[in-house]
Amino acid sequence: MSTSSKHPLSEELAPPVNDARLAKQWGAVSARMQAPPPRRARWMLATAAGLAIVAGAALLVRTATRHDHVAMAHEELTLADGSRVTIDPGSRMRLTTVTATRIHLVLESGGIALEIPQSESRTFDVSAGNQHITAAGGGFDAHIEAKAGRDMLHVNVAQGSIEVARSDGSMPRALHAGEKWSTPIEAEPAHESPPEPLDAKELLARATEARVANHLKDALEAFDELRTHYRSDARAGLAAFELGRLRLDVLGDPAGALEALDDAIELAPAAQFREDAEARRVDALDAMADPRCVSARTAYLERYPKGVHARVIRQRQCKTTAQ
Repeated sequence: MSTSSKHPLSEELAPPVNDARLAKQWGAVSARMQAPPPRRARWMLATAAGLAIVAGAALLVRTATRHDHVAMAHEELTLADGSRVTIDPGSRMRLTTVTATRIHLVLESGGIALEIPQSESRTFDVSAGNQHITAAGGGFDAHIEAKAGRDMLHVNVAQGSIEVARSDGSMPRALHAGEKWSTPIEAEPAHESPPEPLDAKELLARATEARVANHLKDALEAFDELRTHYRSDARAGLAAFELGRLRLDVLGDPAGALEALDDAIELAPAAQFREDAEARRVDALDAMADPRCVSARTAYLERYPKGVHARVIRQRQCKTTAQ
């Protein structure tokens, strides 16, 4: 290469910085920090292809052959966007986000120091427990110290300014160059995803199993959820009918049974259980001493004159409150 070039060798060889490249570099940082710490107190991993690194008086210059990574022992890690990272030995962190607007690191133990080029479009975020640090540029270090049975976060701002707040955004605090700050940190509460809702088939199976196992409450809830949330499903009418039977026969709740039985007939008017549902309606109305028992008895006998419940329904007296 001609020595008359007006540009430094690193500029001639280094590819342009983009999000994918930075993600790869930060991913290498995160992976290294999840691995057992090296013997040397600190390390430096230069991932920018063709990047010239000054280490004391020694200069590493990329030759014509390019490689993805150059690793050497040193105090700092320098990325292609100009960010400089110093890692305390034995530290652990996770990289969670690398985008055009945000890089987010989770510091689990140890410490990290950052020198970040000022940017109006990209922020660097460092989380430690329930504390969150945001910086758009400048320099700061953060480290976790176990003290008196709890973890303390210590922050020191060397250049620029940062904002520290709880992870939920509460209690924000601005820190400027020359300021130090410490606070106890707590583990982030676990955010469990809500269980996936059961579909109609699964609800019917759950209700049936619960009924067989004599877990009445679970059976009632599953039948009711099925007929309420899956009304267009072919199983909804059956679920309403079974709910009505349980309410009448086990709970002794004729009013609740009548509501479910009416719903079963509405959901599945041509179902095979229709005759049973009509007969159970007569039973429920009779138990309530409801005058509608007479018309329900007549309707059943007209529809099913030779039905399996016809003899019993004919004998039903249909008591009323007036009797």
